[in-house]
Amino acid sequence: MKKILVAASVLCLTYLFSSADVLKLSGKVVDEKSLPLSGALVKLKHGGQETFTASDGTFLLTSQVSLYPALAGAGNAAPSVRAGALVFRVGNSNERVSLRVYASNGKLLESLSRILSVGTYRFVPGSAGSHQGGFVIVEMNKDGIRSSHRMGFPGGGEKGISMGTESGSVGSGLAKTGAATPDSLVASKASYQSKSIVISVFSASVGTLVLNALRMDSNGLSALGADSLYKLMLSKFKAGKYDSSLGLAVIYLDRFPSGPNAGNAQYYLARGQFEQGQFRASRSAFQLYLAKYPAGTSIDWANSYIGRTYLEERSYDSARAAFQVVLTRFPDSSSADNAQYYIGLSQYDQKSYPAAATAFSKLIATYPKSTLLADAHFYLGRSQFHQGSYPAAIAEFNSVLTGFPASTFAADAQWALGECYLAMGSTDSTNYPKALAAYNLVVTKYPTSGAITGAIEGVGESYYYLRDYANSRIWLKKIAADYPISVYVSTSYYWLGRADEQEAKYDSALVWFGKVIQDFPKSEKGSVTLYQMGKCQYLKAAYPQALEKFMAFRAADPNGTLADNGYYYTVRIYVLQKNCPKAKTEFAEMQKLFPTSTVLASTQKYLTTGGCP
Repeated sequence: MKKILVAASVLCLTYLFSSADVLKLSGKVVDEKSLPLSGALVKLKHGGQETFTASDGTFLLTSQVSLYPALAGAGNAAPSVRAGALVFRVGNSNERVSLRVYASNGKLLESLSRILSVGTYRFVPGSAGSHQGGFVIVEMNKDGIRSSHRMGFPGGGEKGISMGTESGSVGSGLAKTGAATPDSLVASKASYQSKSIVISVFSASVGTLVLNALRMDSNGLSALGADSLYKLMLSKFKAGKYDSSLGLAVIYLDRFPSGPNAGNAQYYLARGQFEQGQFRASRSAFQLYLAKYPAGTSIDWANSYIGRTYLEERSYDSARAAFQVVLTRFPDSSSADNAQYYIGLSQYDQKSYPAAATAFSKLIATYPKSTLLADAHFYLGRSQFHQGSYPAAIAEFNSVLTGFPASTFAADAQWALGECYLAMGSTDSTNYPKALAAYNLVVTKYPTSGAITGAIEGVGESYYYLRDYANSRIWLKKIAADYPISVYVSTSYYWLGRADEQEAKYDSALVWFGKVIQDFPKSEKGSVTLYQMGKCQYLKAAYPQALEKFMAFRAADPNGTLADNGYYYTVRIYVLQKNCPKAKTEFAEMQKLFPTSTVLASTQKYLTTGGCP
């Protein structure tokens, strides 16, 4: 049975960074009636460790640290969202705690700073509901050693998550609580995931995660010198443990702001944020690096990554401006080819295919030793494909296959060859066997690649154009059966409907077309599917239903390549229904909108011969 994510929240979660980097996590999973759930899968989102709950719902996980590290000070606890508030523990007396609350767009909403004694505290944001989807940064400072922790508030406005005040605190403020105890919170959406834990159960029940305290020894970090701390941070980054590397970079910059690797720590802090998808924060961190360390060793790469943050946010002009800084100031640097590549990719994303082709061609000519050559040849080919320059595109895809056979783009290039031959088949049917052969090579040579579903769909579509409808159905049905979440499921349904339509199996065809419309309302085949449904209904002589589909098609795609055909069939239907005034009105509109249509003459002839001269 399909696993269902349980609504869950990490609550009263206490953990400390240690030299051993080992943690133990225990807890219990219960359903909405507080009854234990056995057989629930519990795993860390970062690190991959997992286990199943016992018959009483309990579990125990031992893991390497991959969470954002908390403070080095003994006894301090990382904050956690608890019933809409923030709960944390202060382990040292006279410790300054600063809290800053941000909206999801990064705007600072609230802040406060207090000196606190040992204890557990709850912070409640001031305005109810205003912080959902935002985050809070907690900083603790003892004897000049500061560390910080970022925690996101649950977003999406899930019911059951209150951002209002609680007993013991009024408005925005801090309230000292009793001992930290496990708590629970039920969100309303089954797709909710906690910050660090994922829970899957084999039932439809929405459950609650209750965690016991999570602790680690705190000795080790404070004794590290600047060099050792930097090397530890760098090792975490290179191992892909960006949560840990981020925390260590913050600690390094706090303890050694003028240290020999302060600039590099700032750079890798920004890189870690980029790798985690925190693009706005990453960009700010890179900009700070450029401002504070203008002679840094990674100035060129910092500019390049600033461009990439803009590219991820689809701010294409800003992205290209940043990449151009690299090409202008550092034309011979190791990041120059990278900047040139992403200029091309930004133009490709905007469907500016001629400009993209120029950019990728420039990379190939200017940087013949670039590690991005395979990528550039592939996207140059795709840019040419979208311009209808199929022979030139084929040459680029073959360059990938012959020059870079081990490239990650090899399978995509082989698939793209099939796309070229399939497109060329509309004017020369001898290309359909070539398309079939190209797609089949993906299936046999790259069966585990990301191109496999597109290739299987391509094989089915090639068989369709070769009029081998039996084999076409076999291959097209593989997609929904073996790859049910593939983006090609909707197109496979469409071509299954077309195959049945060609063999006059109109009822079956309508079922397949109906699945496209019902299951994939935003499918790229949506409008043309309405057209094909209209044709099937027309051929069944179900004229009212056919008219409905053609009208829906015309509304969905008024300027499409088949728009004039939509008018052609509506005119025919009105003639068959003996509704000559309506038929003439439709034809007049067709003449106005599509004066050069190839079906205009036949439509006029049908009006005359059908009794509506």
